[in-house]
Amino acid sequence: MMRPSSHRSTRRALCALLTWIALPSIAHAEPTPAEAATAHALFFEARQLMQEERWPEACPKLEESERLDPGKGTEFNLADCYEHTGRVTSAWILFTRVVAESHESNLVVHETLARQRADALALRVPHLVVDVPVEARVEGLEILRDGESVRMATWSTPVPLDPGEHIVIARAPHRRPFQVSAVLSEGGDITVHIPTLEELPPEPPSPPAPPQAGDLPKDGVVRPPSVASGAAGTKQRTVGIVLGAAGLTSFVVGGIFGGLSIAARDDSKKWCDPSTDICTSDRGVQARSDALTRGNVATGFVIAGGALLSAGVVVWLLAPSPAGPQVGVQAQAGLPRVIVGGTF
Repeated sequence: MMRPSSHRSTRRALCALLTWIALPSIAHAEPTPAEAATAHALFFEARQLMQEERWPEACPKLEESERLDPGKGTEFNLADCYEHTGRVTSAWILFTRVVAESHESNLVVHETLARQRADALALRVPHLVVDVPVEARVEGLEILRDGESVRMATWSTPVPLDPGEHIVIARAPHRRPFQVSAVLSEGGDITVHIPTLEELPPEPPSPPAPPQAGDLPKDGVVRPPSVASGAAGTKQRTVGIVLGAAGLTSFVVGGIFGGLSIAARDDSKKWCDPSTDICTSDRGVQARSDALTRGNVATGFVIAGGALLSAGVVVWLLAPSPAGPQVGVQAQAGLPRVIVGGTF
């Protein structure tokens, strides 16, 4: 009977192996002579550093050598370097790859050695599970792990990763993003649960942009937005009527006082010298004073009536209506003009 540790090792190995088998194979082009020479030099320089146990310096040189001229020997040494720098998952994956490549090439010794190293690392490989429940899979949901997008097929699946901190971010349009940090240790599994992302409040509408020179109508008149002509227009027209009526009343009162002024003037002639128009009697002087006072009052009422009537007409014209007034600024050569118009 297989022990529990053997079950766990087999499960992890199969999971990681299936993960890498699912990845598309990369066809490497033949290196140029210069690339092959550079890869050769980097490989032996890295081997020297590894003998001196300067692992952090050796790994980047092996990575570049593998990029320029891939080979099983470079992969095996790079896996060894990864293991010594704590990247046990990367090392396990490379050893497993060497096993498969050596098996295809019938290199039994290489296959056996790589399999021993891979089996020794299998129990040290940690896994991260990004659990995304069905209710959390909102429209446009994207999961990022260490800055790279995680495909939906691997959601809720144990994925082998190197030990250390891994950042998981969930985001979606019009939703508040979710971020969590998961610190993996050798041989440990961590599950990150993605909640249903909270909806963001709607953004306030942007204020309308002011009209530009190229946006002016052909007639050059910039008109304000249309206003409903309901109660506001009726009230404004009522005010215009009241002002106009007050103006007309002032005209009438001014006319009355004007008539009284003329009557007093005519009455004064009875008591004044017609040849010199000089009044010496008290009644004549009083009549002349009454005529002057009434004339001044008449003039005041006429001026006030004109102002009130003009104000009433303007308020009436500016009242909103279906066929309402046109108010705007006309941009033409010279000074701008205010245009007011409407229908009665």
